[in-house]
Amino acid sequence: YFSKVVSALHDGHTLEAFVYEAMNYDLKDFNFRNKPHTEETLEQKIRSLSGVNRYWHEVLQNADFTVSEDSYHSNAGWHEPDFITGKNLVARYKAYEKNANRYEAIQVSSVYQAIKEMCPSTQKHKPGSGNYKDKRGLSYPHIDTAREEFDTWIKGKIKW
Repeated sequence: YFSKVVSALHDGHTLEAFVYEAMNYDLKDFNFRNKPHTEETLEQKIRSLSGVNRYWHEVLQNADFTVSEDSYHSNAGWHEPDFITGKNLVARYKAYEKNANRYEAIQVSSVYQAIKEMCPSTQKHKPGSGNYKDKRGLSYPHIDTAREEFDTWIKGKIKW
């Protein structure tokens, strides 16, 4: 391999041709801030998620708000639009992220806000009927919708 490189450097025309091409390449439309969107870039983004963002990715990955095996909550999974109380959502997040309360108390509103940023079709409200008549919480969309919105937020297509 290196013998080919060394001979190309000394053959009298390969290096000169490379320099000519580099000097005459049109860079007027080049934007160094425009990074390529590759599978590896997406994988790096996913691995660097933390806090509620990481929790939400795990919820979407598993289609279930119960994302830790030792959680005391049970859930049949998430497929259709539904509602989760704020208290239940925060309890499940705390079960997932054991150190979430380490430096400050978890605010339900900050969890809502983070999820709303990643999944704009979620709605924070107080429903007027059903089992949660007097409970505050989060209405969330069909799992496919939530995953599409997360893909848009992270700027990549995840293989769910």
